[in-house]
Amino acid sequence: MGRQLTHPVAVSGRNTVLRPAPSRVTLGAILRHADWTAPSLAPSAR
Repeated sequence: MGRQLTHPVAVSGRNTVLRPAPSRVTLGAILRHADWTAPSLAPSAR
């Protein structure tokens, strides 16, 4: 899911910002960047 934060201050800041966010909104924001599907290899109909 991308690069993980390792600096303690950065981790603390991220956790503080995400803690009050509703889990559904947070999950949607994360999956927007982490979810990936392979492109279709079928020829396009023109």
